[in-house]
Amino acid sequence: MRILHISVLDKKATYASRDGDIVCGNSDYVIEFAFDAEWDAHEEKIARFIWNGQFTDVDFTGNTCPVPIITNATAVEIGVYAGELSTTTPAVIGCQKSILCKSATESGEIVFDRIPHVSATDNDKILMVIDGKWQATYMPNITDTESGSSPSGYKAIRIISFSDGIDMKEYGEAITDITLTWELSKDATTLQLNGESLAATDKSITMSDLSITHDNNAKWTLVATDERGAQDSMTIAPSFANGIYYGAAAKPEEYNNDFVLGLTKVLQKRALPAFTASADENQYIYYALPTRLGKCSLSTSAYDAFELASTIAFTNVHGYTENYYVYKSVNANIGYRAVYVAAYVPPSTGGGTSGGSGGTVTSGDTTYYGAVTEPAAYNSAFFNSLTKVQTNGKVSSFTVDAGNGEYIYYALPTRLGMCQFTLGSFTGGFELADIVKADNGKGGTEDYYIFKSEFDGLGLTTLSVS
Repeated sequence: MRILHISVLDKKATYASRDGDIVCGNSDYVIEFAFDAEWDAHEEKIARFIWNGQFTDVDFTGNTCPVPIITNATAVEIGVYAGELSTTTPAVIGCQKSILCKSATESGEIVFDRIPHVSATDNDKILMVIDGKWQATYMPNITDTESGSSPSGYKAIRIISFSDGIDMKEYGEAITDITLTWELSKDATTLQLNGESLAATDKSITMSDLSITHDNNAKWTLVATDERGAQDSMTIAPSFANGIYYGAAAKPEEYNNDFVLGLTKVLQKRALPAFTASADENQYIYYALPTRLGKCSLSTSAYDAFELASTIAFTNVHGYTENYYVYKSVNANIGYRAVYVAAYVPPSTGGGTSGGSGGTVTSGDTTYYGAVTEPAAYNSAFFNSLTKVQTNGKVSSFTVDAGNGEYIYYALPTRLGMCQFTLGSFTGGFELADIVKADNGKGGTEDYYIFKSEFDGLGLTTLSVS
C-alpha cells in the first residue's frame, strides 16, 4: 500500500512530501491528510478526486482516505469538503498511464444480447453495453465539476450544515438543553441521529433534561439517505475549555480563587499567546493558566521580567478544580503592555547541540524554530541549526531575527496538528515546506511538519502560533 501525504491549511490542499506519481489502474494508494484545527469538528469528510473532466467523491473518517482507481490520466486534483467547509485550492498529483491505458482491441468476438425492454418505471435509466450485454442502468456518474450533478439530473444528497448552536462551555459547566439543526441539499428518504430514526422531513430536534459536561464525550452523528441509497453523514460535538486569566492587580496576601476570578477570563484550549494589560501604581500584571498546558515564558517589548508567583488548586465558577500556574510581573506600575507568551525553555544542562537550546530533552513535546538560510535538505544538520524547545503541546509564541537570505522556520510533531501564524493583526505568511522524520527528544524519531516563512529578511519578529 502506498501512502500519499496531503496537507490542508487555510483551506488550501498541498501535496507536500512528493511521494511520487499515481500509476493509473491501481488500487493500492491511500491519502493521509494533515488538517489544520478548522477541520476538528468534522470527523466525517468527503474527498473529491477530479481527472479528465469527471470526479469521484469518497467518504472517509479521520485523516486517511483510499484513492479510487484513476484511469487514463496525467494528473488528478484532490480536495476535501465537510458541511459548509471545503478546500479552495486542490492538491495536484501527477499520474502515469499504465498498460491498461493503451489503445488496443481484445482478440475475440463480443456477442451482444437482444436489446431489452425498458419499462416506464425505468425512465431514469439508459441502455448501455456492460460486459458484452445490453442492460438498463442509471446514467454513469459523469458529472459537471461545478454543480456536481450528472446529465440525468441526479445529485447525491449532502448535509450542507449541522449545528448545535452552542458556544464553547467551561469545564464543570453542564449543557441541559440543546437544539440540533441541519440543512440538506435535497429531501432525504431516511434520517438517523446516532442510529435512531427521525422523520425524513425533520430539520431540527430539541433535547432537554440533559447533563452534558466536558468529560461526557458527547457527540451527535446525522446520517441522511436519498432515493438511490446514497448517504452523507456529519458528526458534531460540544466544545469545552477552562479559563485563561490575565490582567493587572495589586499583590494579594494569598493567591486564591477570588484573586484569579478577579482577572479577565478567556475560554481557550491552549495557552493564550498574547494579551494586553495596564498596571498602575502598586499593580502588577498577572497571567494564570492550567498547569496541564505547561509552563510559560512571558515577555514584552520593554523587556519586563516575569516570575512564577504561585501554583494553586483553582476552582472555577462551576465547581471544577485543577492546578493553575500564576505568573506575575517582577515590577509594579509598568503601565500599558502587550505581553507575549511562549513555552518555557528549560535551562541548558550541557551536552546540547550547536545552535540548539542545549540540554537533553527526555519528556514532553520537542519543537524547533529559528531563522536560517534555505537548506539543501531538511536533515539533522538543519534541525541542529534551530532552537530546540521542550513543551507540552505547541510553542504558542516565539521570537527570531531573520537577516537577509534567512527564512523563519518552525517544526513540530504532526500529531500536534497544523498551525497558523499571526504577526500583530496579520495571519498567514507561512507555507508547509515538508513532512520529515526528526529527533523527538525522547530517544527516537517521528514525523514533523516543517513550516517556512514565504519571505526572507523579516528582521526581529515575534510570532503567535495557533
